[in-house]
Amino acid sequence: TFGNGTSNGIRNTAQYKYGSYDIGYFDGSRYWNNMFSGNEIAGTITLNPFENTSKKFGNLKVGGSFNVGNSANSIAVFGGHAIYNYKKLYLDFEYQHADGYSGSYYGTGRHHGFYTTASYFVLPKLELAARYDFLQNLNNENVSQEYVAGVNYHLNNKAKLMFNYVFSTKDTAVNPSHRIYLGADFFT
Repeated sequence: TFGNGTSNGIRNTAQYKYGSYDIGYFDGSRYWNNMFSGNEIAGTITLNPFENTSKKFGNLKVGGSFNVGNSANSIAVFGGHAIYNYKKLYLDFEYQHADGYSGSYYGTGRHHGFYTTASYFVLPKLELAARYDFLQNLNNENVSQEYVAGVNYHLNNKAKLMFNYVFSTKDTAVNPSHRIYLGADFFT
């Protein structure tokens, strides 16, 4: 919702032993429509405090992000994230607060939301996964929630097959929805 769009810009990224950053200056258009209709600055900083002890304690990455500017509307999105990976266990969390945003479409409302993902390899190629998503419109207090349970089968380190069951509720919907997704991911 807050930042899933294509825009023109300039980025600077760097990877260090104990962290990384990604910062950029972008034109405010989306998908090459209304070119140069505003300006945005977006960035992410991530720290890796367990770099020297990752074999013993796992790999922890924590950080924050921002996206501020003025495109079709004023944009101010701030967030934080954490990822923990240890042997067969994977945990992921992200929170964001937006006062105007420019994802795949522009929004002027105030929202906040988070997601968390947990997965565990029960067999070398079989992974069980769960996810929870929460989004609240702070202007009208409407809440959307999704609960996901899934199974991933990893063909190799660059390909996997996925099965997901999704249960979602929205304050604006009369009934919750139930969906089943089958998918495949391939990396090059």
